[in-house]
Amino acid sequence: MTKLLTTALSLIFLTPGVAIAKRTNKVIYGTDNRQETHLYGDKLFRKKAKSVAAMIPQTSMTIKKNGAYALVGKTFKEHAQLCEGEKFSEQLAVSDCTAFLVGRSTMITAGHCAPTTTECQKYNFVFGFVQDKRVIPAKDIYTCKRVMRQKLDRGPLDNKRRDWAVIELDRPVTGRKRLKFRKKGAVAVGAELVLIGHPVGLPQKIADQAYVRSVGTKVYMMASTDSFGGNSGSPVFNQKTGLVEGILVRGEADFAVDWVNSCRRTNICPQDGCRGEGITRITQLQLKKYELRKRPRTKK
Repeated sequence: MTKLLTTALSLIFLTPGVAIAKRTNKVIYGTDNRQETHLYGDKLFRKKAKSVAAMIPQTSMTIKKNGAYALVGKTFKEHAQLCEGEKFSEQLAVSDCTAFLVGRSTMITAGHCAPTTTECQKYNFVFGFVQDKRVIPAKDIYTCKRVMRQKLDRGPLDNKRRDWAVIELDRPVTGRKRLKFRKKGAVAVGAELVLIGHPVGLPQKIADQAYVRSVGTKVYMMASTDSFGGNSGSPVFNQKTGLVEGILVRGEADFAVDWVNSCRRTNICPQDGCRGEGITRITQLQLKKYELRKRPRTKK
């Protein structure tokens, strides 16, 4: 029993995404609605997914002779010591967080994913990491130039704790559209949501059939998104308008230990149950024009 307990505790730090976001787990609500991006039925959100990137440690990528980069890592099952039958268990799991494009060279993510420029520069921002894609062309890989602004409040998990970062990439992003987002006001309680990102470091997934549970403050809202560590930084869309409403930052624990079989299973909550998933409202950032501008500002 002691050995099993030790193993269970160590698992917390093995899963991609959890290593960086161990305080900010997420969970499945009701039915697991995660789908491969290319299989998702709504073309609008398949297009939006092209502007969502995985934050992959540079140590998990190796350059090939043709200049492309190969992803290096273990499967989700190997990382997390999953029980048999878990969804996506055989897929490669290499990213720690998710980010999305809002400006010419500007990305948004969770504050705990990019606490400093030094930490941010350890990652590649990779577009197009989808099912069965293990080699990424150099044109789809960007690096972090700097963290322009960041907020990460410590303390209790309350509705006043800020968690977001605005990142400048090493060069303008080409071939991908900037995502549109809410600029004022608040999403309605009960509004249906769509989440796009990289749960537990997996290839990109789209998850819908979630809804807004509460909008308590100007900083934060709670929802029932099917999300995990690795989804931190994911854009949360209003399904009706297509606008980004917020940034996924935290939630319930991802997994429960199966003591009998010495493995882990996805934690599943009722659709209306458990605490809910924490989302930073995009209006909290008050994104500035210079962060979104088409051309860089030159100093006189």
